[in-house]
Amino acid sequence: MSWLNRALGTLVGAALSPMQSWPAEAGLAVVSLLVAIGMLLVFRATSDQRALAAVKRQIQAGIFEVRLFNDDLRALQSAAAVLRHNLTYLRLSLAPLPWVIVPLVLLVAQLQFYYGYDGFTPGQSTVLTVRLKAAAVRGGAAPAVALEAPAGLSVQTPLVWISAEREAAWRIGFEAAEDHELRVVVDGHSATKRLRVSSRVGWRTPGRFEAGLVNELLYPAEPPLAPDSPIAAIEVTYPDRPFNLLLFSSGWMVAFFVMVIAFSLLLRSRLGVVL
Repeated sequence: MSWLNRALGTLVGAALSPMQSWPAEAGLAVVSLLVAIGMLLVFRATSDQRALAAVKRQIQAGIFEVRLFNDDLRALQSAAAVLRHNLTYLRLSLAPLPWVIVPLVLLVAQLQFYYGYDGFTPGQSTVLTVRLKAAAVRGGAAPAVALEAPAGLSVQTPLVWISAEREAAWRIGFEAAEDHELRVVVDGHSATKRLRVSSRVGWRTPGRFEAGLVNELLYPAEPPLAPDSPIAAIEVTYPDRPFNLLLFSSGWMVAFFVMVIAFSLLLRSRLGVVL
């Protein structure tokens, strides 16, 4: 899974790099347009377009019959036919789903780290949490955990150890707008965590976790922690990025799917796709 995440991360990063100075809404609109075009082309290539067009005509004809013979027993037969044709339409429409859903899930996981989080700015602070594996904690006592902060970051509090959660926490402050790399050292083992202090759209991830299919699927932006590391997770709290879509504010994912659906409906006829 790690090699796939690296490859996708490189491709997505290269594609989004020209849009990092744009407003987030503008960049996401371009991404939504490209995704809508790609989905339409895949749908056209993997679905039976003739059968879809035929069953849509049958549904429309059945609806006209129901309205025309609404006082006649034939209306019930027409309604049953409409229901049957709708089930056929649903079956034909779902055929391209396996070709769409897997790439879309992987893409959404990557986009989350560009559009899901707002950046820190100099003068702000946040909490950094390090969760340890059970084998690294002996008797509930705090192990030897150290945090090394580079120039441009400051550690504002001493270590706070939460025994029940096996967690060490610090409050860190941001002094310079740039990319930083923190280092956590536990009993001689070290692991790094990257942080971005910038208001521009760019790569941000709230956590780095131990290897595992779920962790690597949900958090693909940084490589998993080493298997022999006593650290289970390094987490930092980024603020969510709000998106203004017409007259309401939403999360990026709602805005993304609304725009993908809108672009798909607008472009389906131009691309010759029957939906």
